[in-house]
Amino acid sequence: MIFFALYLVIKVIGTTMLVLAQKQVLKFLNQHQFIENWSDLEDFKNLVRPQMYAALWSIPLMLIGLGMFFISLRRIGPTLFLPFLLLEIVTLILAEIGKKAERRSRNLICTTEELEFKYQQICKSWTNDAFPKF
Repeated sequence: MIFFALYLVIKVIGTTMLVLAQKQVLKFLNQHQFIENWSDLEDFKNLVRPQMYAALWSIPLMLIGLGMFFISLRRIGPTLFLPFLLLEIVTLILAEIGKKAERRSRNLICTTEELEFKYQQICKSWTNDAFPKF
């Protein structure tokens, strides 16, 4: 049962990270309907950097959590499958909500071509790189 408790703790940490990251994206979107100047672009960079680092932290958390779940499943049996499934469904729903907000933040209109070019570089780094390249 200790392994399932560890799984739950890891799940709470991961879900908290997910919700906090989503709140930051939504806050940014409420303050910026488009990228109007270099200050807005800096704000976008300041949003993206922690998002990228949080994504890196979430990978080992997820792997450790799954390991704890499978150890628990072997020790206690299939009665843990339903709580696990429910928690994973909630997490998937929250993640999908967050992905929609992230997509919106990566599709803002820029007022100049130079801002657009830099903005697209940041967006590309966000989706393709492990660490920020800006």
